[in-house]
Amino acid sequence: MQTKQRFGAKLGRLVKRLQQSDRAGSTEKNIAACFPELSKEKQDALVEQAYISVAKGFLESAHFWWRDITHMVNNMTVVGEEHIKEAQARGKGVLMIGGHYSILDLALLLAYVVDKPGYVYRPNNNPVIDQMIEKGRGRHKGVKGFSKRRVGE
Repeated sequence: MQTKQRFGAKLGRLVKRLQQSDRAGSTEKNIAACFPELSKEKQDALVEQAYISVAKGFLESAHFWWRDITHMVNNMTVVGEEHIKEAQARGKGVLMIGGHYSILDLALLLAYVVDKPGYVYRPNNNPVIDQMIEKGRGRHKGVKGFSKRRVGE
C-alpha cells in the first residue's frame, strides 16, 4: 500500500506539471479564493497537494475496482453496524450520507454490511470510463449506482 501511495504522489506531481486545461486554472483560482491570506508559495503547495490527493484516490479506486479486497473486508470495523442490521430486520431501508472528502469506492466496503447496497453518483462525461467505473463497483456484492441522468434505464 505504501508503494501505491508513493507512486500516487509522483503521479500527482507529474499530472500537475503536464495539465494544460481549465481544471488546472480552476484549482489555482479556488485555492486562491479560499485562502487569500496564504502566500503564493503556500497556495501553490496546496494546489500540488490537491493533485497528489486525486492521483492517490484514483489508484485506491482502481484497486477497489479490479483487485481482491477480501483483506479490507476482513479487517474493517463498522461502528454502529447493529443499527443498520436492526433497521433492515424491520424491513426498513438505510440511508447513509457522507461527504465527498474521502474515496467513495472505499466507502462501498459497506456493501458487505448492508443488503441491496446502492449509491447516488454523477456519471463520468466519458461513457467508456463511466462503464469501467460502474463495472468495477458492481462486482462487489451487486452494488448498484443511481443517477438522475439515468432515470428510466
